[in-house]
Amino acid sequence: MATVWNGTSNYTHFVYVWRVREDINVFDAILIVRYILYMRTILCIGSSHTEGGYDGDANTKEFFDSWPGILETWLHSNGQKDDVINLGEASYSVDQYPFKLIESIKRWPITDVIVEVNTQHKLDIEISEQLHGETVKGTALEDRFSVATRQGRSPFVEKDRKYRTSVSATEAVDYYNTWRPGSQHSESYTVKEMANEMRDGQLNPQVKTWVKEKLENITKNMPGTDRPVDILLDYLYFRAVYDSLSDHSIIKYCSQIDHMVEICKRNNINLHLWFMHETTEWSNHSVYQNTFRDRWQDCWLFDQELYAHKPWLFRNYTEEQMKEWMADSIHFKPPCYKDWINKHLGPWLLSKR
Repeated sequence: MATVWNGTSNYTHFVYVWRVREDINVFDAILIVRYILYMRTILCIGSSHTEGGYDGDANTKEFFDSWPGILETWLHSNGQKDDVINLGEASYSVDQYPFKLIESIKRWPITDVIVEVNTQHKLDIEISEQLHGETVKGTALEDRFSVATRQGRSPFVEKDRKYRTSVSATEAVDYYNTWRPGSQHSESYTVKEMANEMRDGQLNPQVKTWVKEKLENITKNMPGTDRPVDILLDYLYFRAVYDSLSDHSIIKYCSQIDHMVEICKRNNINLHLWFMHETTEWSNHSVYQNTFRDRWQDCWLFDQELYAHKPWLFRNYTEEQMKEWMADSIHFKPPCYKDWINKHLGPWLLSKR
């Protein structure tokens, strides 16, 4: 069934759909009722910024400490009966986003999708199950990923699978240079641009500890070689430096985003894309400008092409305020997102109804 919020009254839309389709199933009927009651189901996909959960005292992952949870609280306080689902996951690239979207549409009556599109410089790694012998048990989303709603959060099953991980290109270069000091690419343009993703341009000791643990988990699951660390670091370094901004890499990145655009169009779902970091290194490329730009013109958060949140924050708030809002060198505390939602995201979403 084609269900779309098209500016007509809820009643008119309901009658139209009911007359056109007499074979409405339970799922479609629920979706129609939710529209009549002004209820929406908003799916949020993204990186650690979306997964969120920093409470100021400890790294937790509570739904209401994440920006999707803060958004649901704001919507309810403003008379909206919407459900918000948080499918953010720390570190991983956009490669898994279309899969999450497809499975979510099968699971919930999704009406809106807000995607914090992770940076292009994320390197996902996974060892084939033919080598480590483990398989994902079950077919539900919760069998692969943690799902957070106001009812709580499902277990972090994805973090228990030691044969998969993801690192940023910055991390990959930093560890390669630690392993092989004096790399001639350590001062290259690409490496410097990747370092700019970090607020201070450096990997602090805490982040280095996290990455070390991730890499050790992978090398422990690499049978058949006596040099797993060399192989892994060489592979990551190649992708981070030589492949990072290649034509192939940009095409792949944009194609994953475009896949989400097409899925939402096909299912009459409102899609809102945004970024945490600047996008110029790929958005100025002919791949985006000539092929994808026009295709995404109706999919931008705030109706602003390539909206990048972190640069926007630093343009609109003082340095003192930003320091207060930073949870670490990368992430923001909940009050930062609460201010953004109260003043900008929440009102904008209501204006689109």
